[in-house]
Amino acid sequence: MPLIAGCSAEAPAPECDFDCTFDRHMAAIRQGDFPAFEATITEQPDFQLIYPGGERVEGLEAYMADMREFLALDYDFQYEIVEKQVTAEMGFALLDVTFTMEGQDAPSRFYLLLVFALQDGEWWLVHDQNTRQPPAENSDAGEAE
Repeated sequence: MPLIAGCSAEAPAPECDFDCTFDRHMAAIRQGDFPAFEATITEQPDFQLIYPGGERVEGLEAYMADMREFLALDYDFQYEIVEKQVTAEMGFALLDVTFTMEGQDAPSRFYLLLVFALQDGEWWLVHDQNTRQPPAENSDAGEAE
């Protein structure tokens, strides 16, 4: 059916919606699968990553280099979704992450904020921010005997 002048057709639904892209991204992280991880990342060069200590990595090339190294490590990555919101063009997931590497005394805990955008009809990760959580307090500390 031809379009009427001045009207536009709705964009077709993406092959993989926000939840599908998020699930693929998280599976790639948990499995240390760089090619699968890379398939969820925007091609836009102005990507930013913020590490738990506040260090900022600018640029897609630097981000991908850091993530290639990270995904090659031997680790356990567990998470719980704290919040997830999606609009027609953007979405984010805030995760509570427990991260453990072999030889590490205790797991690291941090919040992970992943921002995805709908670009050219597909969902892509466009921002990755990590915020360290304070160590859990010992419940016995400070109790009077």
